[in-house]
Amino acid sequence: MSENDQRSLVLYHSGTSVCSQKVRLTLAELNLDWTGHLLDLAKGEQFHPDYLKLNPHAVVPTMLAGDQTIIESNEIMRFLCANQNNGSSQSPNLYHPDVEIWLERSLDLHRAINTFTYVIVNRKRLAAMSPEELEERLSVMPDQEKATKFKSIVADGFDCEAVSDARQILRENLPHINSAASSTEWLAGDQFSLADAAIIPFLHRLGMLGLSVYWQDKPAIANWMARFASRPSFSIAIDAFITPPVKQKYREAITEAGTALTEKLGPYAPYRLTS
Repeated sequence: MSENDQRSLVLYHSGTSVCSQKVRLTLAELNLDWTGHLLDLAKGEQFHPDYLKLNPHAVVPTMLAGDQTIIESNEIMRFLCANQNNGSSQSPNLYHPDVEIWLERSLDLHRAINTFTYVIVNRKRLAAMSPEELEERLSVMPDQEKATKFKSIVADGFDCEAVSDARQILRENLPHINSAASSTEWLAGDQFSLADAAIIPFLHRLGMLGLSVYWQDKPAIANWMARFASRPSFSIAIDAFITPPVKQKYREAITEAGTALTEKLGPYAPYRLTS
C-alpha cells in the first residue's frame, strides 16, 4: 500500500469480537499504524445506517484503506499482508499459501464460538427482551440464518441444535490444531503467521468461557497458546480490550449457567474463567 494508505488505515471493530482480534493481531504483528472506531455490538451500533453503508452485513470488522473498503476479517488480513510497506523486507512475512487452510478453518470455528458465546453469555440479555423487542432486533439482521439461530438459542438454550453443531466443529478442528502445534512452533511453520492470528482468538474465547478443558488432553495446544501469550501482540490486540467488567461478565455468566452448562457440554466442565 502507498505511504498515504498506511496513514489512512481505519478499523471499525469491537473490543471482544474474535474477528476484530484477528485483524488487530495482524496489524500489531506487522507494526502498522491505524485508527480505530469501536462499535458497541450489544447496543446494536452495527445496525446504524451510517455503518451499514460501509458494511451491509452489519458485522465487524470493517477496514478502510485509502479508497478501499474491506468487510471480512480474512480478506482484511490478506490485504494487509499483500500491501504491507509496498512489499518491503523490513516487515515480517505473515502470509504464505500454507496459511489458507487455517483461514478457512477459522470460519468454521467462528460459527462454533459464536454459538457458545451467545448461549453462555448473551442469551440472558436477549431473553430479557419482550417478544416484540427480540423480533425487532433480529429482523434487522442482514443474515437471517444467524437470526434464526439466535432465536433458537433464546428458546432452547443448551438444547438447541446449534450447540450440538458447535461441539462437533471443535471435535473436528482441535486435533488438527494440536497436531500442527506438535510439529512446529507455530501452526504453519517456524514463524508466527496469519494461521496463528486467525485461530488463536477462538481458543482464547473458549478459555474466557471456562472451556479450556476442551484441550486438556492436547498439551501442544496449551504450549502453543502460552508461546503466543508472551508476544507483545497479545497484550496489544487482545488483552488490552478485555477489561475487568468484561471478565466479570463472563464469570457471572458461567456461574449462572451452572449445572446446565456442564450437563449439556458433556465431560468438559467449565468451573472457572481462564484467559
